[in-house]
Amino acid sequence: MRKNILVCLIITSVLLLGTGCVFARCAKETGSIFFQSLSSDETSGYEGTGFEEDSGEPSGESDRVVEGDYSNGTISSSGKSDTDSSSDGSTDGDTGYQAESKRVNFFISYFIEAAGDTGKIDFLTSIPKDYRYRQKIHSYNFSLKPADTFFEGENHYARFLIDDPPEEFYIDISIDMDVYDFGLDIAKTVNDNFTDDTTALLKYKGAEQFIESDSPEIKEAAEAFRASDQIELVNQIYNFVLGYMQYLGYNPSSIGAAGALEKGGGDCTEYSDLFVALCRAKGIPARTVEGYTTDASPSELGFGHNWSEVYLDSYGWVPFDTIYDDNNGSSQSTTFKNLSNIYIYTGYERNDSVLFNYHYYAYTYYGDNIEVIKTITVN
Repeated sequence: MRKNILVCLIITSVLLLGTGCVFARCAKETGSIFFQSLSSDETSGYEGTGFEEDSGEPSGESDRVVEGDYSNGTISSSGKSDTDSSSDGSTDGDTGYQAESKRVNFFISYFIEAAGDTGKIDFLTSIPKDYRYRQKIHSYNFSLKPADTFFEGENHYARFLIDDPPEEFYIDISIDMDVYDFGLDIAKTVNDNFTDDTTALLKYKGAEQFIESDSPEIKEAAEAFRASDQIELVNQIYNFVLGYMQYLGYNPSSIGAAGALEKGGGDCTEYSDLFVALCRAKGIPARTVEGYTTDASPSELGFGHNWSEVYLDSYGWVPFDTIYDDNNGSSQSTTFKNLSNIYIYTGYERNDSVLFNYHYYAYTYYGDNIEVIKTITVN
C-alpha cells in the first residue's frame, strides 16, 4: 500500500487536502504544503520517513493502534507536565499571591471524513497543559481514547492511531481549565527564584527559521537598544515593535523576522517573530507562543494567535503581546506589564518538529486522503 503523507496547519474550514490547504488564521504554516509518496519497500512504520528539508521527521510507534470506539471512549486525565514547577496556577504558597482567574471549557472538535480507501490515520494534536500562573487544567475528556498523550520539551500532545477508519467520525477534546492574569507586574509580585538550566536556555538565544536574530538587518536594528537593565532593554524593543510595525491583516505566508523588519508590518506572527528576534539579538532568551484568546469572536476563534515570552533574570518566562497592545485585539487589557486572563497556551516552539513544523496538528494517512474540519469553542 502506498503511504501518502500530508502535514497541515488547520483552521475552522474544510480542507480539501487532495489539492492543497486553505489558510486563514494568525499563526500560520512554516513551510509549503506537500505530498510524499513512498512504497512499502521504501519505508516501514513511522520512523525515518523523508520530508522536505524545512520539516522534521515523523515520530511514533506503528504498533500503537486504537480500535474503533468512536463515541464512548471518553476518559479524563490530569494536565500536569513534568516541567511544571507547580500544578496550581492560581496561588503561591510563599507569597500568598492570588491571581485573577476565569473558568473556561475549551473544546476542540475535529470532524474527519475518510470517504475513500484509507487504511490508517496517525493524528497528532497539541493540547494545553498546566502552566504556572497562566493556566490550570482540571480535566481532559476525549471522545476517542488517544493512543498516547505525551510531553516533548514544553509542549503537550495527544496522538490518535485509527485502523480502518469509518467514513465519518469525530475526535473531540474537551478541557476544563482556569486561565489567569499574568505579566511582568505579577511576575515581580510572586518573585520566584527561577533556576532553569542555562544550557536549556541557549536554544532561545540563537537564530532559527523565521527568527533570524543573526541576520545583518536584525543585528543592525538591535544596536539601537541600549540599557544596562534587562527589563528596560526589553521595554525598548517592545516599544520599537509597537511604533514600527503596522497590522496588515492576516497573511497565510510566513515572512519571518527579517521580512517583518523590511516590510514594517504583518499579523501576529510577524509581530512576535520580530520581537523575539530582536530580544535574541541582544542576548536575551525569548520564544514565540501559540494558542487562542477567549475573547475572540466565534468566526475568529479558530484562527489562533501568536504572542511571545521573554526569560527575565529572577522572574523566569514572562509573556508579552505586542500586537494586542498595538490597538489590535484586547488592547485595553494588554500592556507591557500585564496580560489579562484571555490566553490559552498550546505551544512554545516556533518550529515544532513533532508537528513537522506546522501548527496545532499534523497527521499521516495510509491510502486515500481525508478531509478535516476543525472547530474551536470556548465557554
